[in-house]
Amino acid sequence: MGLFSFDLVTRVLFPSPKASYGPDDFKDELIWIPKTLDPHTAGYRDFVPCLLLKFSSARFTILFCHSNAEDLGRCYPFCSMLRSQLQVNVLAVEYPGYGICPGGQACEETVTENAFVAFRFL
Repeated sequence: MGLFSFDLVTRVLFPSPKASYGPDDFKDELIWIPKTLDPHTAGYRDFVPCLLLKFSSARFTILFCHSNAEDLGRCYPFCSMLRSQLQVNVLAVEYPGYGICPGGQACEETVTENAFVAFRFL
């Protein structure tokens, strides 16, 4: 019962939507950040897809974690608006199981891990 209830709670809290983008979308803005400091030893599952939206004269970068039940494709218009309105760079991180991010069903631990990978990248 305990494992089943945890799985149910995880699926309710982190409902991964169908991918709204692919690896060839967002030319020059979709980047893959390695989870380790040595990208040469990392496998496909050891990278986190992120959007890096640059503003030419930006002094700051916002680390953006999208809301539940959306992926980078669905939050792209909002992140683009943040970039232009605030004149900042925006780094948006993807969660495991969302969009094209490998890793299976997301949970609090894996979402936090991906967010820290993006934070260390900055």
